[in-house]
Amino acid sequence: MHNIEGLIIINAFSDAQIATAARFKDEFARLGVAVEIKRNNVFLSWIKEGKCLVDNYHYDFCIYYDQDIYIGRLLERHGIRLFNNISSIEICADKMLTHIALTNLGIKMPNTISGFWCYTEDKNYTDNQINYIIEQLKLPLIAKLCYGSSGDSVFLIKTKQDLQEFCFKYKLQPHLFQEFIQSSFGKDIRIIVIGNKAIGAMQRTNTNDFRSNLACLGKGELFPLDKNLKTLAEKVSRTLHLDYCGVDLLVGADGEPILCEVNSNAFIVGFEKYTGINVASVYAKYILTMLNS
Repeated sequence: MHNIEGLIIINAFSDAQIATAARFKDEFARLGVAVEIKRNNVFLSWIKEGKCLVDNYHYDFCIYYDQDIYIGRLLERHGIRLFNNISSIEICADKMLTHIALTNLGIKMPNTISGFWCYTEDKNYTDNQINYIIEQLKLPLIAKLCYGSSGDSVFLIKTKQDLQEFCFKYKLQPHLFQEFIQSSFGKDIRIIVIGNKAIGAMQRTNTNDFRSNLACLGKGELFPLDKNLKTLAEKVSRTLHLDYCGVDLLVGADGEPILCEVNSNAFIVGFEKYTGINVASVYAKYILTMLNS
């Protein structure tokens, strides 16, 4: 049998994924598996004469760490095994699709309203529409772009004017509105799940921002993974058919976990630092097990 080789694909322009990709590569190397990291900026796959072509692909697997749905689908169309599969990545990449996929399953999540799709620059939300959002969700509320990471697309809306300005600025981008969970101000729980098994949890806190993300200067600490949290995170992972994910939970007023987001390409450097859990090693071993199954 030939030596196993792997590929990690990261975004064409962002540097945020480099450190996590390097951790995966290091752990594969310890297992005797060569892994190459490539930016998704070299036209890996395209359609020619009605056929899906892939440029110089000789790898046994690919950790698809980007959210470029088109290239991911082309690679899968060519028969390449992606971790995660592209359909699951697509659902997690869009925050509204994530919430829709997890409805009717007994999973508690913030009350959520999908923003209107707008294609016309000179149009905007009406006063009645703005009032309806406030009536349903109350102020303050959360507004989010459906695509984004590290808290950079999440906004705390305190006044009607704030909401009007958000809608005017982002009306041409997919967005949503959510109930603000005051009890979770600057605090959440990140659970890493691999192969539908929760391997650990980190609590993130930020005293200076309603967002707890480490990228927003939040701090992390190991958090006890009780049966309730473990069951919830694993249910989310199974439902979305994920090999690997970070499940982010808000903390309700009664301490009950409330689903915030699911990250199919969750960063691990901060998680490993604060929890002492070798996430990259667990994921590498899981992938090799799946290849041999």
